[in-house]
Amino acid sequence: MTGDVIVLREPSDALWPGALDDAALHGVVGELVRAIEPHSESDPVAILAQSMIVFGSMLGRFGYYQVEATRHHTNEFALLVGRVRDTDTDAADADRQDKAACD
Repeated sequence: MTGDVIVLREPSDALWPGALDDAALHGVVGELVRAIEPHSESDPVAILAQSMIVFGSMLGRFGYYQVEATRHHTNEFALLVGRVRDTDTDAADADRQDKAACD
């Protein structure tokens, strides 16, 4: 389609979600997010999600929480959507912390 122009605009900051509730940053993972956040350009939600996914991957199929007859394993999936500030810094931050924890 020659001559057609599609204009994409940046979402306004008013549409961007606010800060995470304290309940989301509970426990060891919350401490990890708070420790990384001042030194990273990544959104805290991305750091939180990536950290939980990496931890679940490290446990593999061995860890689970059983509810009645169903085993809920630690495999998680996430789709991070938003503005790109620095490619993969959240995943790199989470991976670096997990490697340090394993040493």
